[in-house]
Amino acid sequence: MNYGNTLPQEDSDNSTFGRGMVKLSGGQGGYWRTLVADSVKVGNGNILAAFEYMHNDGPFVNPEDFRKLNGVLRYNIADAQNGFNITAMAYDGKGNATNQVAKRAVDEGLISRFGTLDSSDATFASRYSLSSAWQHTDTDSVIKVNVYTIKNKLALYSDFTYYLNDPDNGDQFKQYDSRVTSGLNASYTLISKMGSHDMENTLGLQLQNDNIFVGLDNTGNRQTLSTVRFDHVVESSGAVYFENRFTWSDKFRTVAGLRGDVYRFHVASDNPANSGTNMDALLSPKLSLIFGPWAKTEFYINMGGWFHSNDARGTTISQSPGSGVDSNIPAAKVQPLVHSKGYEIGARTVVLPGLESSLTFFRLDFDSELTFEGDAGTISVGRPSRRYGFEFANYYKPTKWLTIDADIAYTEGRYTAADPDPTVKGDHIPGAVEGVASLGCPYMIYGRISAALDCVISALTRLLKTTAYAALLRLY
Repeated sequence: MNYGNTLPQEDSDNSTFGRGMVKLSGGQGGYWRTLVADSVKVGNGNILAAFEYMHNDGPFVNPEDFRKLNGVLRYNIADAQNGFNITAMAYDGKGNATNQVAKRAVDEGLISRFGTLDSSDATFASRYSLSSAWQHTDTDSVIKVNVYTIKNKLALYSDFTYYLNDPDNGDQFKQYDSRVTSGLNASYTLISKMGSHDMENTLGLQLQNDNIFVGLDNTGNRQTLSTVRFDHVVESSGAVYFENRFTWSDKFRTVAGLRGDVYRFHVASDNPANSGTNMDALLSPKLSLIFGPWAKTEFYINMGGWFHSNDARGTTISQSPGSGVDSNIPAAKVQPLVHSKGYEIGARTVVLPGLESSLTFFRLDFDSELTFEGDAGTISVGRPSRRYGFEFANYYKPTKWLTIDADIAYTEGRYTAADPDPTVKGDHIPGAVEGVASLGCPYMIYGRISAALDCVISALTRLLKTTAYAALLRLY
C-alpha cells in the first residue's frame, strides 16, 4: 500500500525515447562506460532496446577489473488506461574484490590502505529476467496482471581471517547462490460511490516460488577445498489482500487494508539433520489517514503491520553446519516470519513552483533483528529492535534542463531487550546505518548533451544528532 503520496505527479513513458542516444564516458581508475539506447514504433506498439557496458579498476592496488553488461528489450502497447508489455532484461558482472583488511597490516606498512591480503577474492553475478504485464480499464473497474520469471546466480570469494583457521591454505571461502524465481501479481479494483463519497475497493493475489541452490565452500585461490554446507531450498509464498480507499470529504481520505501471507519452506540439505519442511502465516493490517490539501500541502498518518522472513535453512536446522566435530553442535530453529509494526507521520507539499518536498517522522519495531556477521559471512537472528528517525526529500526542477534531487535521512536503531549472553553489554545494533544524505544534479543542455553530479554523504550521525533534534525525536 502506498500512503500519503496522492498529489498529482507527472506522467512518464518508459517505453519510448524522443531520439536514440549514445553515451561514452570515462575517468580515472580505468573507468569507462558505453550506453546505447533507442526505441522504434512497430505496429500498434513500441520496441525499446538499450545496452550498457562498463569497466572500472578503482583505486585499488589489485585492480578491480570490474566488468558489467546490462541489456533490456521491451515491447509495449499502451494508452492512458489499457496496455500490455513484455520485457527481457539481462545483467552480468564480475571483478576482483578488495575486501576488508587488517588495520595492523596497514599500520605496519605491509599493504597500503587500498591493498589486499588475498588478491584472489572476487565477485561474480548474473541476472536474467522475462516479465509481462497487462491492464484493462472500464468505467468502474481496473484489472492488472503481472507475471515474471528471474534467474539469478551469485558467487562471492571472501577472506576475512586470512590464516587463522587453515594455516596452510588460508581462510578464503565461497558463498554461492543459484535460483529461479517465478511469480504472479493480480488485482481487481472496483470504483464506486457510497452516497456522494468516492470509493475504491481492491482485491489482490500474489504468488511466488523460489527454487534455490545455495552453499558455502572453503576455498584457496578460488579453488574448492571442502564443502561446509550445501542446500536445495524451495520457498513458496502466497498472499491475498484487500484495500479500501474512501474519500470522506475534499480534505480527508483514508486507505485501509488487510493482507494475509502464507509461506512454505522446504530444505534438502547435505546434512539430513538439517532437512525438513516448515510453514508460517501472518495477518498484516494497515491504515492511512490523509488530510488536505491546503495550499498544495497534504498531511498523513500511516500505521500498520508487516514482517520479514528468516533464512529458510534456519527454519529446519538441527545441527551447526561447521566442519569436523562442530557438525555435532546442536542449533536452534528460527521463526519463519518475524512480525513488525510501523508508524509514520508526515507532510508532502508542492507549494513552491517546481519543488516537491516531503518530511516524514517514523518508528519501526521488529520482533527480531537480523545481523550480518562479516567474519563468518552469515546472518544471525537477534533481539527485538526499534528504529525511529526522519526523512526529508526534495525534488526541484527550476528549468527544463536542470533537476536537483536532495535527500537527508537519520535513523536511530536500538535493541529493546537484553542479550541472553550476560557478557554482551549495550543496546546498539551492529552495522545499523544512521545518517545518510544524497545530492543529485542531473542536467541537460539543448536536449543532446547530458551530465550529472552525484554526491553521496554517509555517517552524518554526529552532525545530525543535535540536542534540539534529539529532543524532537523523543517527544515524537
